[in-house]
Amino acid sequence: MKHLKLTILILALLAVLALCLGACNTSNDDDNRDDDDDDDVLDDDDDDDDDDEGCPDADQTNLGHDEDKTMADWTLPNHQGDEISLYDRYCGSIVVILVGAGNCPYCGQEADAFQGYYDEYKDDGVDLVVVMGGNFSGGTPTEGFLDTYKERHGLDDVEVLGDTNYSVTGPYFPDNGIPMTIFLRRDMEIGYIVLGWSDAMIEGKIKRMLVEDE
Repeated sequence: MKHLKLTILILALLAVLALCLGACNTSNDDDNRDDDDDDDVLDDDDDDDDDDEGCPDADQTNLGHDEDKTMADWTLPNHQGDEISLYDRYCGSIVVILVGAGNCPYCGQEADAFQGYYDEYKDDGVDLVVVMGGNFSGGTPTEGFLDTYKERHGLDDVEVLGDTNYSVTGPYFPDNGIPMTIFLRRDMEIGYIVLGWSDAMIEGKIKRMLVEDE
């Protein structure tokens, strides 16, 4: 009789232990499902980060070619054939864009000064880019030409991009006067468009843009 009671007690204890183990497994499954849900949330956040590429501050309802209008995004090749996007590369900076050609001597004089401007004002969030609509004879600005122009004018930290026949930049200067310099605010809005070149004029506009940005 004692053995029978002991056997019943052991069986009862085993049944209770089995129930406890089952409950623990269920809890672990719930935790794993919660972890999976958290991973889904993180993945969604990553997707949101991808959506933030470009220039979210650029007002796409204000696009135009005149001062106080937003410059539309564009993509142009550099001296290595890499595609450079205006918004992806320069959004958030005050941007100075020299538009010119290889056969324009005044464009070359301005380009000579661009690396110095970059060194002087980079810590203030100013960036510069040279856009060439033609090569030394007015023809297509190939990668080789862009590389030569970049080296000839000492533009170590300044991109030199090719815009064949001014297909992108042409609408900003209908009279086709070069050099033309475009000054962009940090949200890609056009601050100034200047025709011609003088060191005092270009640097003066950079300083004015910084004052306006304060």
